[in-house]
Amino acid sequence: MGADFIYNTAPACELNEDRRKVLATIIDGLTADDLPDYADDGDDLAAWKRRLTDALDALDDGRRDVSLLDVRHLDYPLFLTGGTSWGDEPTEAEHDFSDIDECPQLYNQLAEWAKEDTAPAFPPTVQALVDAAEVLLADACDRGETRPTRGDEEDDYPKDADGDVWFPDWFALAEALKPFLTKEAAT
Repeated sequence: MGADFIYNTAPACELNEDRRKVLATIIDGLTADDLPDYADDGDDLAAWKRRLTDALDALDDGRRDVSLLDVRHLDYPLFLTGGTSWGDEPTEAEHDFSDIDECPQLYNQLAEWAKEDTAPAFPPTVQALVDAAEVLLADACDRGETRPTRGDEEDDYPKDADGDVWFPDWFALAEALKPFLTKEAAT
């Protein structure tokens, strides 16, 4: 008999304070019917809720026993943990990920956020155009080509919110890019 390779995954999303509050509400709302299938009658719901709350701390790719995994055709990245085992859990995070996996309410919410976190702001073609225009504008700014030099009649040129004067074409490009440079504009 030899060692087995055991692994587990969980949706990889950012867990900020607001999201942790939502997860706490989900965990608080669990009932005895939500206990995993392997739970005995003696398993305590309060203990299960504590384990789930503690398991959320494992969702961090900065840990030594957790890595980030992108799977082809999956809408979101995963946290991965595991290793060889002689019957025990190969990592601390593996047990935590298993607990999260056994709670569909928690897992599904994490998956939804992981999709949200990795969704492109715009369709690929639009994003490529925005990226190219942003690089073009940045290069022109670095070369000093976007703003008139002294001696030009600055009153004839548009000004941005900071009062800086721009050549009209570059100003139009900068203004056109503004809505595309925030993720909120896509929704």
